[in-house]
Amino acid sequence: MNLLRCAALILLVVAPLACTPATTEVKKDEKLTNQPPPPPKEKTPQENFTAGVAAFDAAKYDEARGLFEKVLAKEPKLVAVQYN
Repeated sequence: MNLLRCAALILLVVAPLACTPATTEVKKDEKLTNQPPPPPKEKTPQENFTAGVAAFDAAKYDEARGLFEKVLAKEPKLVAVQYN
């Protein structure tokens, strides 16, 4: 009886191992190297406003005006932009 139990136990342990493949293959995605770079990220109105204030403080008034106009185009109700 003991021999029968040992044989059954061995079969239960070894049988699943015999059914699984020894190595698993992992397919790698091929990267395309000839793709153009992603487009530059468009600045948020907050980033443009901060840059406009910095340009104004550096006496770059034309640059500051352009940045404030960009913010005003996206956020027309923003009082701080209307003031500047």
